[in-house]
Amino acid sequence: MESIYGITIAFALVAGTAAALLSLLTWRVFRQTPFGRAIFFLTFVMSIFIVYHALLLTLAAQTLLFNVIESIVYTGFAIVIWWIALTHPVGKPGGS
Repeated sequence: MESIYGITIAFALVAGTAAALLSLLTWRVFRQTPFGRAIFFLTFVMSIFIVYHALLLTLAAQTLLFNVIESIVYTGFAIVIWWIALTHPVGKPGGS
Protein backbone atom coordinates (compact mmCIF):
# COMPACT_ATOMS: atom_id res chain seq x y z
CA MET A 1 0.00 0.00 0.00
CA GLU A 2 2.89 2.36 0.74
CA SER A 3 4.29 2.02 -2.79
CA ILE A 4 0.93 2.94 -4.34
CA TYR A 5 0.79 6.03 -2.13
CA GLY A 6 4.28 7.07 -3.27
CA ILE A 7 3.38 6.50 -6.92
CA THR A 8 0.24 8.59 -6.46
CA ILE A 9 2.22 11.51 -5.03
CA ALA A 10 4.81 11.27 -7.81
CA PHE A 11 2.09 11.16 -10.47
CA ALA A 12 0.31 14.17 -8.94
CA LEU A 13 3.52 16.20 -8.92
CA VAL A 14 4.38 15.28 -12.51
CA ALA A 15 0.85 16.02 -13.74
CA GLY A 16 0.78 19.33 -11.88
CA THR A 17 4.15 20.35 -13.28
CA ALA A 18 3.07 19.41 -16.80
CA ALA A 19 -0.13 21.44 -16.40
CA ALA A 20 1.85 24.46 -15.22
CA LEU A 21 4.25 24.21 -18.17
CA LEU A 22 1.39 23.85 -20.65
CA SER A 23 -0.37 26.88 -19.19
CA LEU A 24 2.84 28.92 -19.52
CA LEU A 25 3.18 27.84 -23.14
CA THR A 26 -0.43 28.81 -23.79
CA TRP A 27 0.22 32.17 -22.15
CA ARG A 28 3.09 32.79 -24.58
CA VAL A 29 0.68 32.31 -27.49
CA PHE A 30 -2.03 34.58 -26.07
CA ARG A 31 0.27 37.05 -24.28
CA GLN A 32 -1.23 40.29 -25.65
CA THR A 33 -4.87 39.39 -25.05
CA PRO A 34 -7.08 39.54 -21.95
CA PHE A 35 -7.34 35.74 -22.16
CA GLY A 36 -3.54 35.54 -22.01
CA ARG A 37 -3.40 37.72 -18.91
CA ALA A 38 -6.05 35.53 -17.27
CA ILE A 39 -4.00 32.43 -18.07
CA PHE A 40 -0.93 34.12 -16.59
CA PHE A 41 -2.65 34.83 -13.27
CA LEU A 42 -4.37 31.44 -13.15
CA THR A 43 -0.97 29.78 -13.62
CA PHE A 44 0.19 31.20 -10.29
CA VAL A 45 -3.04 30.28 -8.55
CA MET A 46 -2.82 26.76 -9.98
CA SER A 47 0.79 26.43 -8.79
CA ILE A 48 -0.23 27.33 -5.25
CA PHE A 49 -3.07 24.80 -5.52
CA ILE A 50 -0.61 22.08 -6.62
CA VAL A 51 1.68 22.81 -3.67
CA TYR A 52 -1.34 22.76 -1.34
CA HIS A 53 -2.41 19.31 -2.51
CA ALA A 54 1.14 17.95 -2.41
CA LEU A 55 1.49 19.12 1.20
CA LEU A 56 -1.93 17.74 2.06
CA LEU A 57 -1.02 14.32 0.65
CA THR A 58 2.39 14.31 2.29
CA LEU A 59 1.48 15.54 5.76
CA ALA A 60 -2.11 14.22 5.88
CA ALA A 61 -3.11 16.58 8.68
CA GLN A 62 -5.45 19.53 8.58
CA THR A 63 -3.65 22.50 10.10
CA LEU A 64 -4.02 26.25 10.10
CA LEU A 65 -1.44 26.47 7.28
CA PHE A 66 -3.65 24.36 5.02
CA ASN A 67 -6.68 26.48 5.79
CA VAL A 68 -4.73 29.65 4.98
CA ILE A 69 -3.38 28.25 1.70
CA GLU A 70 -6.84 27.03 0.70
CA SER A 71 -8.30 30.47 1.43
CA ILE A 72 -5.57 32.14 -0.65
CA VAL A 73 -6.23 29.80 -3.58
CA TYR A 74 -9.99 30.34 -3.61
CA THR A 75 -9.54 34.09 -3.18
CA GLY A 76 -7.12 34.03 -6.11
CA PHE A 77 -9.65 32.19 -8.27
CA ALA A 78 -12.35 34.70 -7.33
CA ILE A 79 -10.10 37.69 -8.11
CA VAL A 80 -9.12 36.28 -11.51
CA ILE A 81 -12.74 35.56 -12.46
CA TRP A 82 -13.79 39.03 -11.28
CA TRP A 83 -10.94 40.59 -13.28
CA ILE A 84 -11.90 38.64 -16.42
CA ALA A 85 -15.52 39.79 -16.09
CA LEU A 86 -14.38 43.37 -15.52
CA THR A 87 -12.05 43.52 -18.54
CA HIS A 88 -14.20 41.51 -20.95
CA PRO A 89 -15.32 43.75 -23.81
CA VAL A 90 -19.06 44.11 -24.01
CA GLY A 91 -20.48 44.18 -27.53
CA LYS A 92 -23.45 46.16 -28.73
CA PRO A 93 -26.82 44.47 -28.25
CA GLY A 94 -28.34 43.14 -31.45
CA GLY A 95 -25.17 41.91 -33.14
CA SER A 96 -22.75 43.86 -35.35
